[in-house]
Amino acid sequence: MKKDIKLYDMFFPFVFLLEKPLIWLIVFPVNLAINFMVVAITMKFLKTAEILKAVKKILLKVTLFGIAADIIGSGILVTVKYLCESNAGESESRLVKNIAEHILSNPFANVFAFLTVLIVIGVSGVLIYYWDYNFAFKGLDIETKKRKKLALVIAIITSPYMLFIPSFWFYTVLS
Repeated sequence: MKKDIKLYDMFFPFVFLLEKPLIWLIVFPVNLAINFMVVAITMKFLKTAEILKAVKKILLKVTLFGIAADIIGSGILVTVKYLCESNAGESESRLVKNIAEHILSNPFANVFAFLTVLIVIGVSGVLIYYWDYNFAFKGLDIETKKRKKLALVIAIITSPYMLFIPSFWFYTVLS
């Protein structure tokens, strides 16, 4: 029996951006703007001196680390989907089949697919925190406590929540 593969089974953030590279002209500046606002506003609340100078110093690194975490999260989901599908023979449980079926196309259709995506978003958030705190903020002249708070806020706000968005929406709207 041949299985029909729909284009939206290929998941949005990573594959879609490779498939339609001009979308990067929108995605990168939007990520840069969001990161700028998050970093600047958080630094203002933390009463950091010379905010613009500090933001200029870290903005590109924060954005690139965020995009890398998004891509890794997408890669984990694609890997989980295909591992579930390759191991889901005729005798496998409906649970494995349901996770594989919905993890990318619509994580809200199944509680286990939703929880899988939630865990992956958490992993991506941890990567953002770790990379920002240890690498992006290197050489930034602020106290350790403020660096930790800044990294935490960036990780929480900029985690890849778009992984929850059903991927078929993107292919329907943007195709």
